[in-house]
Amino acid sequence: MKYFLCFLLLMSATAMEVSDLKKLAKERGVATKDHWLNLLHYDSGFFTQASVVDDEGFFLSPLGKINPNAELEACLEAFSKGDPSEDTHVVNRFPARLDWILEELPEAKSLFVSDHSPKFQRILNNIAPDKVKLVFPSQYMNNPSSLFGHTLLNIEGKRNKKLMAYSINYSARTEETDGLKFAVKGVLGMYPGTFNIVRYFEKVIEYSDHNMRDVWEYDFKFTQKEIERMLMHVIEMENISSDYYFFDENCSYNLLFAIDAARPGMNLARQANDYWVLPVDTIKLVKANDLLEQGQYRPSKSTKIRSIADPLKPSQKHLSKSLSRREATSEEDLVLKESSLEEQRRVYDVAVELMLIHLADGEMTQEEYQDLYLGTLRKRAKLGRNDKPYDYEVPFDPAEGHDSMRVQLGSGAYDDQGFVSLSLRPAYHALEDTWAGYLKGSAIEVLNTELYYFYDDEDLELKKFQLATIHSLAPVDEYFDPLSWVVDVGAESLRLRENDEDLHVATYIDTGFGQSSLFKDEILVYGLLRPSLHFSGVLNDNYMLGIGPELGTIYYINQHSSAQLSGRHSWGVLGQSNQMTEVKTGLNWNLSKSVHLNSYFKWTDSFHQDWNELGLKVNYYF
Repeated sequence: MKYFLCFLLLMSATAMEVSDLKKLAKERGVATKDHWLNLLHYDSGFFTQASVVDDEGFFLSPLGKINPNAELEACLEAFSKGDPSEDTHVVNRFPARLDWILEELPEAKSLFVSDHSPKFQRILNNIAPDKVKLVFPSQYMNNPSSLFGHTLLNIEGKRNKKLMAYSINYSARTEETDGLKFAVKGVLGMYPGTFNIVRYFEKVIEYSDHNMRDVWEYDFKFTQKEIERMLMHVIEMENISSDYYFFDENCSYNLLFAIDAARPGMNLARQANDYWVLPVDTIKLVKANDLLEQGQYRPSKSTKIRSIADPLKPSQKHLSKSLSRREATSEEDLVLKESSLEEQRRVYDVAVELMLIHLADGEMTQEEYQDLYLGTLRKRAKLGRNDKPYDYEVPFDPAEGHDSMRVQLGSGAYDDQGFVSLSLRPAYHALEDTWAGYLKGSAIEVLNTELYYFYDDEDLELKKFQLATIHSLAPVDEYFDPLSWVVDVGAESLRLRENDEDLHVATYIDTGFGQSSLFKDEILVYGLLRPSLHFSGVLNDNYMLGIGPELGTIYYINQHSSAQLSGRHSWGVLGQSNQMTEVKTGLNWNLSKSVHLNSYFKWTDSFHQDWNELGLKVNYYF
């Protein structure tokens, strides 16, 4: 009985100490400090603030998602009892919270069952981290889930350098293989998103080999303590899920919380756009806060193959492609013997790189690959080493490209009517924008709205609204044969009758598919078949289905300017009858990273009438 009373007195004293600690935390405003809110992934809404984490396992208090003080008090209680040697104890589940609370409330050290996480200490000793990198696999237009690229974090240690580093990745947890279905469900938040940690070489295979995506790496300017803080928070988030949203609560947005955890007071997640967070914008945001060193470029397999094969003759390129699938014939051996030593090396090196792609794409079994690969390496070894490593041209750093949001002010003539125009586009990049930092021939525009005001009629018209517009003019070459395609959904104003001065708004779905070629890395030429469908009450049968070809070229003059020329013809095959011909030309040049000019001329013949439009537009990116 005596010992039981002592136990009750001890518990009472401990409870009083926790109670005192809670009062002290309130006096110092610990629960309202930005870093505590960042550790809980809080974001401000229109009227309230709440955590974007949806997993109940992330909170110790039932009110933790909406009440940061309740979560703090629950942590104070939990850190004060139990056995910290158990991996499931809260000091091991939430090492970043423990570390920061002890900084804010050093008095708690004598009360908490441990002043550190034993589990985290073991991980820290194993990894011995000394560097963190922000990694950006560039966009891949033929996969809807990769249209904007991706971001992840690499933690390198003394025993885990380069490809053996640990990659911290936030992504939607799904086995969905249908790209369109993934994109739709991703927009609606129908997938759980989780943090996971894998070796970097696994990500290099996924992004650089299989998906043909170049990779950029940026070193963080973090101290050793900041690296450890980040790792602590990543461990807190492992196996914790949140609803994944394609445009805002995505890979880039959630990584900002991990970066915020490294250095209290940065608040990067709160600086991000409230409605969409794009991977490249995340890099620019982190770089603007002076957290990153100069970017380092890692070329993809496709980039390596094109670079190695560039000096080869067409017959030698064809031979390297053949050798990536089978042994050489006697005629092909003759072609090789007639080639110089350097050309032979390049032929075999290209073949080896292509074999890896065939294996990754499932076009070759592991056994077939090993037999061919080892046989090719034996032949390649007889040719000796290269005199110097292959050079790969480093493209423009995507972090230095123009910003995603654009406001556009223009002036011009629509036939004999003068007008001024205003356009606002939240994201992301158009073919006429400055291309440096973006893929040539690729464009994604979301919610672009363009208004025209005509002086003579004193009339304001909606010229065009693009819900989403995607151009993927990926060039074909000797080794790769991607499909070029276009999708454009929105509403636009049409002239429907001869001498009709009014513009009628019609919704539309405009598509296209075909092929593109890039000459000397400067001139992109494309040909597309363009089906289109318009809906409007003023059309016969309320719709118009048209189809026809489009031919065009884009001349990339330099990183500051480009020129465009295109022509399109369409026949109405169902609904409203019509023939439409359109010719467009434009010249684009940038005055600075934020200011860009477009001059253009467009001639259109449609509904038995033709008209001209010419103008000059000033773009401001922010």
